[in-house]
Amino acid sequence: MLFEKGNLGRHHLGPAPWLLLLPAIAAAQTADWAFTEGAPGGGRYSQLADINRDNVKELRVAWTYRHGDIKSGAWRPDRVNRGTAFESTPLMVDRRLIFTTPFNRVIALDPATGKELWTYDPGINRSNMFANMIINRGVAYWSDGAAEGRCTRRVFLGTLDARLIALDAATGEPCNDFGEAGTVNLLTGLDPVTDPTE
Repeated sequence: MLFEKGNLGRHHLGPAPWLLLLPAIAAAQTADWAFTEGAPGGGRYSQLADINRDNVKELRVAWTYRHGDIKSGAWRPDRVNRGTAFESTPLMVDRRLIFTTPFNRVIALDPATGKELWTYDPGINRSNMFANMIINRGVAYWSDGAAEGRCTRRVFLGTLDARLIALDAATGEPCNDFGEAGTVNLLTGLDPVTDPTE
Protein backbone atom coordinates (compact mmCIF):
# COMPACT_ATOMS: atom_id res chain seq x y z
CA MET A 1 0.00 0.00 0.00
CA LEU A 2 1.18 3.50 -0.77
CA PHE A 3 0.40 6.77 0.90
CA GLU A 4 0.83 10.21 -0.55
CA LYS A 5 3.07 12.63 1.28
CA GLY A 6 1.05 14.74 3.65
CA ASN A 7 -2.12 14.34 5.67
CA LEU A 8 -3.77 10.93 5.46
CA GLY A 9 -7.03 12.29 6.84
CA ARG A 10 -10.33 13.24 5.32
CA HIS A 11 -8.95 15.25 2.42
CA HIS A 12 -7.07 12.26 1.02
CA LEU A 13 -9.52 9.47 1.66
CA GLY A 14 -12.85 11.15 1.16
CA PRO A 15 -16.36 10.30 2.31
CA ALA A 16 -18.35 7.05 2.27
CA PRO A 17 -17.08 5.60 -1.00
CA TRP A 18 -13.53 5.26 0.24
CA LEU A 19 -10.86 5.23 -2.44
CA LEU A 20 -7.37 3.87 -2.09
CA LEU A 21 -5.01 5.05 -4.79
CA LEU A 22 -2.02 3.04 -5.95
CA PRO A 23 0.45 3.93 -8.68
CA ALA A 24 0.49 1.82 -11.81
CA ILE A 25 4.16 1.07 -11.18
CA ALA A 26 6.20 -1.70 -9.61
CA ALA A 27 5.52 -3.03 -6.11
CA ALA A 28 6.19 -0.38 -3.53
CA GLN A 29 7.65 0.09 -0.09
CA THR A 30 5.21 0.23 2.83
CA ALA A 31 5.32 1.98 6.18
CA ASP A 32 3.21 2.06 9.30
CA TRP A 33 1.21 5.16 10.21
CA ALA A 34 0.58 4.32 13.85
CA PHE A 35 -0.27 7.84 15.04
CA THR A 36 -3.02 10.19 13.90
CA GLU A 37 -0.44 12.76 12.82
CA GLY A 38 1.94 10.14 11.43
CA ALA A 39 4.46 10.37 14.28
CA PRO A 40 4.48 11.12 18.02
CA GLY A 41 3.96 14.85 18.36
CA GLY A 42 2.67 15.32 14.83
CA GLY A 43 4.14 15.93 11.44
CA ARG A 44 1.66 14.53 8.89
CA TYR A 45 4.50 13.51 6.62
CA SER A 46 5.59 10.19 5.20
CA GLN A 47 9.14 9.40 4.09
CA LEU A 48 7.78 7.18 1.31
CA ALA A 49 8.72 8.62 -2.04
CA ASP A 50 7.14 6.23 -4.57
CA ILE A 51 4.48 8.80 -5.45
CA ASN A 52 5.99 11.97 -6.83
CA ARG A 53 5.27 14.77 -9.30
CA ASP A 54 6.36 12.66 -12.23
CA ASN A 55 4.14 9.62 -11.62
CA VAL A 56 1.13 11.04 -9.74
CA LYS A 57 -0.81 11.12 -13.03
CA GLU A 58 -0.52 7.32 -13.15
CA LEU A 59 -2.56 6.80 -9.95
CA ARG A 60 -5.65 4.65 -10.35
CA VAL A 61 -8.40 3.38 -8.06
CA ALA A 62 -7.30 0.09 -6.53
CA TRP A 63 -10.47 -0.62 -4.53
CA THR A 64 -13.37 1.08 -2.77
CA TYR A 65 -15.01 0.39 0.58
CA ARG A 66 -18.34 1.72 1.83
CA HIS A 67 -18.84 1.73 5.59
CA GLY A 68 -22.53 2.67 5.31
CA ASP A 69 -22.76 4.66 8.56
CA ILE A 70 -24.46 7.81 7.32
CA LYS A 71 -27.46 9.87 8.34
CA SER A 72 -28.42 12.98 6.44
CA GLY A 73 -30.40 16.08 7.31
CA ALA A 74 -31.21 17.84 10.57
CA TRP A 75 -32.14 15.58 13.47
CA ARG A 76 -33.82 18.12 15.74
CA PRO A 77 -35.34 21.50 14.86
CA ASP A 78 -33.36 23.25 17.63
CA ARG A 79 -29.99 22.09 16.27
CA VAL A 80 -28.47 23.02 12.94
CA ASN A 81 -26.52 20.21 11.35
CA ARG A 82 -26.15 18.39 8.07
CA GLY A 83 -26.07 14.85 9.38
CA THR A 84 -22.99 12.70 9.73
CA ALA A 85 -19.53 13.49 8.39
CA PHE A 86 -16.76 11.02 7.63
CA GLU A 87 -13.62 12.65 9.04
CA SER A 88 -11.65 9.69 10.36
CA THR A 89 -7.87 9.65 10.03
CA PRO A 90 -6.93 6.01 9.46
CA LEU A 91 -4.01 4.24 11.05
CA MET A 92 -1.82 1.80 9.15
CA VAL A 93 -0.48 -0.77 11.63
CA ASP A 94 0.35 -4.45 11.53
CA ARG A 95 -0.72 -4.69 7.87
CA ARG A 96 -4.15 -3.30 8.72
CA LEU A 97 -5.82 -0.05 7.75
CA ILE A 98 -7.91 0.86 10.82
CA PHE A 99 -10.46 3.66 10.98
CA THR A 100 -13.73 4.68 12.63
CA THR A 101 -17.13 5.56 11.21
CA PRO A 102 -19.39 8.41 12.37
CA PHE A 103 -21.28 5.90 14.56
CA ASN A 104 -18.06 4.83 16.30
CA ARG A 105 -17.71 1.49 14.55
CA VAL A 106 -14.07 0.47 14.16
CA ILE A 107 -13.11 -1.26 10.93
CA ALA A 108 -9.87 -2.95 9.90
CA LEU A 109 -9.18 -3.53 6.20
CA ASP A 110 -6.47 -5.28 4.25
CA PRO A 111 -4.73 -2.24 2.73
CA ALA A 112 -3.74 -4.08 -0.45
CA THR A 113 -7.19 -5.45 -1.34
CA GLY A 114 -9.75 -3.50 0.72
CA LYS A 115 -11.03 -6.77 2.21
CA GLU A 116 -12.72 -6.31 5.58
CA LEU A 117 -10.66 -8.07 8.28
CA TRP A 118 -12.80 -7.21 11.30
CA THR A 119 -15.33 -4.71 12.61
CA TYR A 120 -16.31 -3.66 16.11
CA ASP A 121 -19.56 -1.88 16.99
CA PRO A 122 -19.71 -0.27 20.46
CA GLY A 123 -23.49 0.10 20.11
CA ILE A 124 -23.96 3.82 20.68
CA ASN A 125 -27.53 5.14 20.73
CA ARG A 126 -27.81 6.39 17.14
CA SER A 127 -30.87 8.49 17.90
CA ASN A 128 -28.92 10.76 20.31
CA MET A 129 -27.84 14.19 19.13
CA PHE A 130 -24.27 14.26 20.37
CA ALA A 131 -22.48 17.57 20.86
CA ASN A 132 -20.02 16.96 18.05
CA MET A 133 -22.74 16.09 15.51
CA ILE A 134 -21.64 12.47 14.96
CA ILE A 135 -18.07 13.09 13.91
CA ASN A 136 -15.33 10.68 14.96
CA ARG A 137 -11.69 11.30 14.07
CA GLY A 138 -10.26 7.84 14.62
CA VAL A 139 -8.54 5.50 17.05
CA ALA A 140 -5.25 5.37 18.93
CA TYR A 141 -2.76 2.49 18.80
CA TRP A 142 -0.58 1.01 21.54
CA SER A 143 1.84 -1.92 21.67
CA ASP A 144 3.64 -3.44 24.63
CA GLY A 145 6.48 -4.46 22.32
CA ALA A 146 5.68 -8.18 22.36
CA ALA A 147 5.51 -9.79 18.94
CA GLU A 148 2.75 -12.27 19.77
CA GLY A 149 -0.16 -12.64 22.16
CA ARG A 150 -3.72 -11.45 22.56
CA CYS A 151 -4.02 -7.71 23.20
CA THR A 152 -0.26 -7.08 23.11
CA ARG A 153 -1.21 -4.57 20.40
CA ARG A 154 -4.31 -2.52 21.08
CA VAL A 155 -6.59 -0.06 19.38
CA PHE A 156 -8.28 2.44 21.71
CA LEU A 157 -11.65 3.95 20.83
CA GLY A 158 -13.17 6.95 22.58
CA THR A 159 -16.93 6.77 21.96
CA LEU A 160 -19.44 9.57 21.55
CA ASP A 161 -21.19 8.37 24.73
CA ALA A 162 -18.00 8.75 26.83
CA ARG A 163 -16.52 5.27 26.94
CA LEU A 164 -12.91 4.27 26.36
CA ILE A 165 -12.66 0.82 24.77
CA ALA A 166 -9.52 -1.29 24.24
CA LEU A 167 -9.59 -3.71 21.29
CA ASP A 168 -7.14 -6.36 20.17
CA ALA A 169 -5.61 -4.88 17.00
CA ALA A 170 -5.43 -8.32 15.38
CA THR A 171 -9.06 -9.37 15.91
CA GLY A 172 -11.10 -6.34 17.00
CA GLU A 173 -12.22 -8.15 20.14
CA PRO A 174 -12.34 -6.25 23.46
CA CYS A 175 -9.33 -6.63 25.76
CA ASN A 176 -10.94 -8.01 28.91
CA ASP A 177 -8.06 -6.93 31.17
CA PHE A 178 -8.87 -3.26 30.49
CA GLY A 179 -11.61 -1.71 32.64
CA GLU A 180 -14.74 -3.87 32.72
CA ALA A 181 -14.61 -6.37 29.86
CA GLY A 182 -12.53 -3.94 27.79
CA THR A 183 -14.43 -0.74 28.60
CA VAL A 184 -13.98 2.22 30.96
CA ASN A 185 -16.97 4.51 31.50
CA LEU A 186 -15.49 8.02 31.41
CA LEU A 187 -18.54 9.50 33.15
CA THR A 188 -17.92 7.51 36.34
CA GLY A 189 -17.03 9.90 39.14
CA LEU A 190 -18.20 13.00 37.26
CA ASP A 191 -21.06 14.53 39.16
CA PRO A 192 -23.44 16.01 38.34
CA VAL A 193 -23.73 15.02 34.68
CA THR A 194 -26.74 16.86 33.29
CA ASP A 195 -26.31 15.82 29.64
CA PRO A 196 -24.07 12.83 28.90
CA THR A 197 -24.17 13.60 25.16
CA GLU A 198 -22.12 16.72 25.85
